[in-house]
Amino acid sequence: MPSKLEQEIQTEVEKFQKLQQDYNKLIVSRSQLESQLSENRMVADEFKRMKPDSDASIFKLVGPVLVKQETVEATSNVNKRIEFITNEIKRLDGAIAESTKTQEAAKAAIGKLQQMYQAQMGGPAAGQA
Repeated sequence: MPSKLEQEIQTEVEKFQKLQQDYNKLIVSRSQLESQLSENRMVADEFKRMKPDSDASIFKLVGPVLVKQETVEATSNVNKRIEFITNEIKRLDGAIAESTKTQEAAKAAIGKLQQMYQAQMGGPAAGQA
């Protein structure tokens, strides 16, 4: 039967693994947002290249249908999306930084528990920092 210390180590390792999974989800989300931001910036650049007096049309995909959109409205929508995505990336950056700190603290806690366990068992790492 595992000792109380072994159970604590196991619990902390499970918490750490959950933290890593959450961190990975944040990274994937950020990557997806970066991709969306890049796409929207390319669209915004294309809008800038359009001549104001041209008869070019802009269409928006709504479900299976292409709907004509005014240039001003389309440009405004893309700029709002860029702003929203940029803010979401900043929010995720904060969450990633916080997750990194939490993981480091969890690693330190696991290391301390392992040292205590080794000291208790009289292992070679007993008393080493």
